[in-house]
Amino acid sequence: MKRISIITYLGAILLSLGMMATSCKGPGKIQVDTSLAAKKKALLWKITSKKTKTPSYLFGTIHMIEEDDYFMPEYVERSLGESEKVFFEINTDDMSSMGGMSSLMGMIFMEEGVTLKDLLNEEDYKKVKDKLSGNPLFMLLGDMTDRIKPMFLSTMLEQGESLGGGGGSGSPFGGGMSLGSMKSYEMELTDMAKKQNKPIAGLETIEFQMGMFDSISLEEQAKMLVQSLEASEEDMDASLDAMVKLYTEQDIPGLYKMIQEQSGENSDFEEKFLIMRNENWIPLMEEAMVAQPTFFAVGAGHLGGEKGVVALLRKQGYLVTPVLK
Repeated sequence: MKRISIITYLGAILLSLGMMATSCKGPGKIQVDTSLAAKKKALLWKITSKKTKTPSYLFGTIHMIEEDDYFMPEYVERSLGESEKVFFEINTDDMSSMGGMSSLMGMIFMEEGVTLKDLLNEEDYKKVKDKLSGNPLFMLLGDMTDRIKPMFLSTMLEQGESLGGGGGSGSPFGGGMSLGSMKSYEMELTDMAKKQNKPIAGLETIEFQMGMFDSISLEEQAKMLVQSLEASEEDMDASLDAMVKLYTEQDIPGLYKMIQEQSGENSDFEEKFLIMRNENWIPLMEEAMVAQPTFFAVGAGHLGGEKGVVALLRKQGYLVTPVLK
């Protein structure tokens, strides 16, 4: 059975954070895009400038999608073929390695003997344990699940259910999630790059992404865990369905608007998980593009808005145009 690496799991965590924010916060004020922001409906963008001899490309991914909704336009494959190097948010080779798995395992557990029971009252702790009782994760780790950071525990539960219970090889502790009817754009693009012998790199490290989650206190993580369990499954499903619909319509402005609505009053979410990372990526992207034509594949939510990757590249003087055929 085909598997996807833990890179997809990290992407799912970011998606879940946005959905959890929806259940915890009310809608926030939606900012108006500047003239630099992406306004066209397109997932693939061509990047040119006087600094570079040949074009590079920026493609917006969704980290997990039902196979029936998955699509890969020919012009995306052609653009990857014209590039000499492929960048993802995280190097997919590193994420599928034993070293990457070991690094992740060392970061998901709470330190200094802290357990979930220390963070929750008796009633909420029982809710979580009841939810865990029939989960393969609990069957695999037993009482060790009490030491998993609440943010990871919440996401593991949610994503395990979305993949049909996440049993056996579906656990991240089993070396990757069972793909089933799901597909990963990162892994599909990785396969294409490898067939063309193109080098793969990452704009971030796993340690950096894990550090982002650690910026949220354990107490706040525990609160979000309980709130996510209490959220209506219908509302969560509707939110995910709406996001997938916007993606398949290649509606980058719509995706950005949805993320802002999900973030609500929690301004730190957008700042830490989108804007800061977008800004960090720009100099790395510039260096790569000057060296050689490069194909960048990052979450589509990073492309839109006045501080999205498209707008930030345009601010640096790059011509960033949608590719539709």
